[in-house]
Amino acid sequence: MTYDLHGSWEDVTGHNSPLLPHSGETGNQRYLNMVGFRNIHMEYREKENTVRIKTTSALILFKQ
Repeated sequence: MTYDLHGSWEDVTGHNSPLLPHSGETGNQRYLNMVGFRNIHMEYREKENTVRIKTTSALILFKQ
């Protein structure tokens, strides 16, 4: 599963689905990565006082 966090609508693009924010990103762009999504999700869960679930991120490598 990937998310289109960056694309042709930006002046500069990086990885399609980045794990961490790029040093040149500012404002809300700093949250357009997997770590940012996880943090927002956990804050929402705590705010809504729902049961915490364990989230997992996977990195799959293919060798040709």
